[in-house]
Amino acid sequence: MKKEPFVTKAQLDEIIKTYPTPFHLYDEKGMRENMKALKEAFSWNKGYREYFAVKATPNPFLINILREYGCGCDCSSYTELMLSDAIGATGEDIMFSSNDTPAEEFVLADKLNAIINLDDITHIDFLEKAIGHIPETISCRYNPGGMFKISNDIMDNPGDAKYGMTTEQLFEAFKILKAKGAKEFGIHAFLASNTVTNEYYPMLAKVLFEVAVKLQKETGVHIKFINLSGGVGIPYKPDQEPNDIRAIGDGVRRVYEEVLVPAGMGDVAIYTEMGRFMMGPYGCLVTKAINEKDADFIYCDEATFKSPDINKMITMHFKPDYAIDNLRANNYICHFSVFSRELLDGTELFRTKFDGSQDHDMILRLTDNAKHIVHVPKLLYYWRSHAGSVAGNIEAKPYVVEAARGAVADHLRRHGFKNFTITSTRAFETIFKISYEIIGEPKISVIIPNKDHVEDLRRCISSIVEKSTWENYEIIVVENNSETKEIFSYYDELQNNPQIRVVTFEGKFNYSKINNFGVSLATGDYVLLLNNDTQVITINWMEELLMYAQRPDVGAVGGKLYYGDKTIQHAGVVIGLGAHRTAGHVHYRQKRENLGYMGRLCYAQDMTAVTGACLLVKKSLYEQVGGLDESFEISLNDVDFCLKLRKAGYLNVFTPFAELYHFESISRGLDDQGEKAKRYNEESERFRNKWKAELEAGDPYFNPNFSLDKSDFSLRV
Repeated sequence: MKKEPFVTKAQLDEIIKTYPTPFHLYDEKGMRENMKALKEAFSWNKGYREYFAVKATPNPFLINILREYGCGCDCSSYTELMLSDAIGATGEDIMFSSNDTPAEEFVLADKLNAIINLDDITHIDFLEKAIGHIPETISCRYNPGGMFKISNDIMDNPGDAKYGMTTEQLFEAFKILKAKGAKEFGIHAFLASNTVTNEYYPMLAKVLFEVAVKLQKETGVHIKFINLSGGVGIPYKPDQEPNDIRAIGDGVRRVYEEVLVPAGMGDVAIYTEMGRFMMGPYGCLVTKAINEKDADFIYCDEATFKSPDINKMITMHFKPDYAIDNLRANNYICHFSVFSRELLDGTELFRTKFDGSQDHDMILRLTDNAKHIVHVPKLLYYWRSHAGSVAGNIEAKPYVVEAARGAVADHLRRHGFKNFTITSTRAFETIFKISYEIIGEPKISVIIPNKDHVEDLRRCISSIVEKSTWENYEIIVVENNSETKEIFSYYDELQNNPQIRVVTFEGKFNYSKINNFGVSLATGDYVLLLNNDTQVITINWMEELLMYAQRPDVGAVGGKLYYGDKTIQHAGVVIGLGAHRTAGHVHYRQKRENLGYMGRLCYAQDMTAVTGACLLVKKSLYEQVGGLDESFEISLNDVDFCLKLRKAGYLNVFTPFAELYHFESISRGLDDQGEKAKRYNEESERFRNKWKAELEAGDPYFNPNFSLDKSDFSLRV
């Protein structure tokens, strides 16, 4: 079959000028013509009705178009019932079928006077307890068992299906329901999916019609309708021909007249649920990601709501672009991924040994192989949290934690890591801290610029000496234009420690030049830029930084810094954030114990930049990218440095497990007045010009739905 799209490339190019992708586009004319054809095909049956599966396309505008032609709503969840109610569907406009149904869903279905279709004989008692009675009109799902064949082809295996009543159960159920007050009965069956043959419906109809005759005869019930359900599909492959709905309708008519009419059951209404057939050919997802970005793995943002009300939002998860360290610590990609089949490379989609966290394992494997991962920053997936779900309570599935830890461990081993540990964090059991083995005993050179401020420097150095568990380090204090006797006296004291040197930089204060000078004198494998107004909190802070900096794919690593009042000063830097649209700190001024947006203060993650107040990097990389740009005398030199590292192909990492106090701007004050403000504005302008393309593209680790005016992950309004 030759497939003709209902929209041209030129038309799409014009549409996306007004409506940015991604979006869904529908062919209203095609849907209307298809619905007319369906009604004509079954016009011989007085009570005929199509029930469109709301879950197939939960769009009220589209459903209302179908309702113009008498179409009802096929529902299987609380949310679908709510949507149907919202568009004015009530009573027999709604067919409610569910195989794992909470009591609250049966209650709402009954409140709307929907036709309830029971999937299991045990549901009779459950329904009665839930709503207090048995409806006068009710339906039961039938599963005849065995193999369902058309010609010589096996279409499906109902005997293996979990859904529907056996023949014996169906007869027993009708007797029980009749005794409890039911007066009108329906039969429902679903034996195959997406058949592309005109034989399926007539053959299914014959099975159901024959059992209906026996049921009415043996139980004395009145069969009001027979629901052939779905299964009539659409041709996905070029060599397939589409179903002829008129031939299908005529085939069902012949069987109807052959079986039901002679039995005096010519009043039985025929219902169908052909959601795929009704809508499948008439809609498409329009996105530039696949066609223009050559993506082989795509994921989107998602939202969680409290069951059963979609309006009771729990979280809206606006995700960063692909970030390997984030993904190792936390399955932030989670739901609704689209990917090339080639990424599986002959492996399983889900591996049973990681059941409970099989999606995390899958995503780690697929993204490992992907050449171009694209994040669509839109809420395209909504999922409900209920008492039995991990989203609601991890204790509901305790095995998930071990499965997740195993998936991450397997991934790390594939990447050559050994002797690592994976432990749960305070954010969530499946949000991890990964501790990597430190290879060898590399030397770290700590570079501290200083002018006077003896007490600040003393506090800084004392905390390094007293708290550091990493022993192979040197401290280089770069003296710049100090004037007080106290500071020089302290310098004399420092000479007694063989790990500390005081060197002199002559000339006016230029933060970049001073640090570059200090690095030029460093003897370490790594350099750690550190402000004199910092104080170490975490005893293994150097190790926590080093375990990331040692990786060949990592550039700069920064720690978590606090003000004296234990509110956050630094937890990663986002470009474009703040009034100057240069860069700003996220989670700024949040309390130390805050978990952060979606737990982001609790695990190591990739960031565009980290602060130069505490920044560890290989000395070779520092020199490779030219150190700090000396045209940025005071501000933005650290962000510029990190961007140079990213441009060279390296990741920058923020870890919350290296903690320090940072009594910011004690030494030089703020840049908000006079000449300082003028200088800051000039440096901001220079930064915006230098990194214009990156700023326009947006920070990859800060979702574009977030406001650039606030650092607390507030939504853009």
